[in-house]
Amino acid sequence: MKRSLTERAVLTQLAALLLAAFVLAVAPAAAQDTDYRAPRTHDDKPDLNGIWQALGAAHWDIEPHAARHGPVVEMAALGAIPGGLGIVEGGRIPYLPEALEKRNQNRENWLALDPAVKCYMPGIPRANYMPFPFQIVQTPEHVLIAYEFASASRVIYMNREGFEAPFDTWMGHSIGRWEGETLVVDVTSQVPDTWLDSSGNHHTDAIHVEERWTAMSPYHLQYEATITDENVYSQPWKVSLPLYRRVDPNVQLLEFKCVEFAEELMYGPLRKGADSGPGPAPATQRSTAMKFQRIVLLAAGLALVLAIPLAAHHAFSAEFDADRPLQLRGKVTKMEWINPHAWIHLEVMNDDGSSTVWMVEGGTPNTLARRGFTKRSLLPGTEIVVDGYQAKDGSNKANGRDLTFPDGRKLFMGSSGTGAPRDGRDPTEQ
Repeated sequence: MKRSLTERAVLTQLAALLLAAFVLAVAPAAAQDTDYRAPRTHDDKPDLNGIWQALGAAHWDIEPHAARHGPVVEMAALGAIPGGLGIVEGGRIPYLPEALEKRNQNRENWLALDPAVKCYMPGIPRANYMPFPFQIVQTPEHVLIAYEFASASRVIYMNREGFEAPFDTWMGHSIGRWEGETLVVDVTSQVPDTWLDSSGNHHTDAIHVEERWTAMSPYHLQYEATITDENVYSQPWKVSLPLYRRVDPNVQLLEFKCVEFAEELMYGPLRKGADSGPGPAPATQRSTAMKFQRIVLLAAGLALVLAIPLAAHHAFSAEFDADRPLQLRGKVTKMEWINPHAWIHLEVMNDDGSSTVWMVEGGTPNTLARRGFTKRSLLPGTEIVVDGYQAKDGSNKANGRDLTFPDGRKLFMGSSGTGAPRDGRDPTEQ
């Protein structure tokens, strides 16, 4: 018997409500094994080293939810979104009314709005329960977590209270400490763009995440994250879930450099002569720059493993034209502090009164911070002048060199050692 879409929607919502009621009614069957003592590192701290992965459907929706249709009809059953018991303690996120409305709007348009679809770094806590493994590497001063998805990574600075981030980033700023058997991490300075799952659950740049990592056995970690954001939630709330050690033979993080999977979705319209129709471009139209980017990302990953210093940026001549200098004057609409290059989105007014948005490539976030840039240097609406060079394909992309602020202050925003013209702007070449 066929059911109408309305009937299916009602049944789906009813199932979700019943699932939520079940989660609220059933207390955890087993309390944490507080007697377990993890093996020790050489500095007598719990050893959390290893490759770990979450199971379940929290990456789709951290709240209890019934199975539902997926976004691609052709994938049918294999593309459906599985149900899940949720990982939110209490079952529901305590949204403020306006924030709940935004979450619902996000959910209706999640395929177009979810940052992870575009291969942006997932942020914290989402990175820890995506369906990809991650590796923890401990030292007394730092804990490194490398994630397979998007080759994201983060450094937890141990016992560095008061150490502040120079700017907001996709993976935030992590300060850790030990409380007995538990690694406690305070995560701040995250950009507001990341989501908590693929169901539109969101936050602002005021988010504060307190993570707690506790070994429960040689093969399990208990992960908890208390989330506070007074702009979005009426009170702090918590997610909790187990993480499982990967014990399969020769287990290792593999490459999932998803830029190449998202490049046509994001940058296809910028190609010169690109039409607005859907569908991927022919292989012959893929830019040489993206090929270089894949090679460089692979080299950067190897350098991370081998601890070899490496400049993770592509050659200037692969994408930009030294014979096409330009000067852009406009207002910042968005600043992306991402590796291996930061990007400024700049709205430039044309002579006919229309406007064009340019994407201007800069150096790495850490490099820009050393030159004096902070997270408040390029807020939306800031008027700047950028001198640089246009992309070879004629698109609205440029490699930035000098950036001039309204007060006349000038900073070099480019990358060094990429083969850019020796135009006197790079202080390392003087």
